[in-house]
Amino acid sequence: MENTVIKIDENTIEILKPVEIVEPTKIQYERGFIENQIVQIQKTKDEFDTLRDAEIKECMDILMMMDKVGIISKPIDVKLEDIPIEEIIS
Repeated sequence: MENTVIKIDENTIEILKPVEIVEPTKIQYERGFIENQIVQIQKTKDEFDTLRDAEIKECMDILMMMDKVGIISKPIDVKLEDIPIEEIIS
């Protein structure tokens, strides 16, 4: 079964995804298995977090180097008429 894609306007599409009816599945779990799953998932999460922390530190170090040599962000060119009035007021 394929998705049906409908163009709503220049910026929007709608996707209709067919859903298959799935029969209930019976699964049995042993306590030791679930306890081990938690340990393994936590280990993987900790490794992932450590890598992301290193990436964040590297980015922060680069920003500090940029500060030292006077590198600044480019200004964002936004016209007020492009912003809905509700956002300007709040």
